[in-house]
Amino acid sequence: MTREEFENLGVGEIFQLGCRKFKVMEANKGNVCNSCYFYVSVLAECLVEDIRDEGFIPSCRSLDRKDGKNIIFVEVEE
Repeated sequence: MTREEFENLGVGEIFQLGCRKFKVMEANKGNVCNSCYFYVSVLAECLVEDIRDEGFIPSCRSLDRKDGKNIIFVEVEE
């Protein structure tokens, strides 16, 4: 898989980061980031800026994605 393919990983796809697995989900229109695993609501801060830019997780902002969707990441329990 190329970097571009990974950055645009489709809705419903699963990827692994360390020992955790995450599912790519389309975000709700209202509170885009609130349900994302990497969003800390207490701090109102997203924790993915650096790891996204380094290619460890797919792009989540609609402006950066070919499909134009806002994405959140949900941990998958096994």
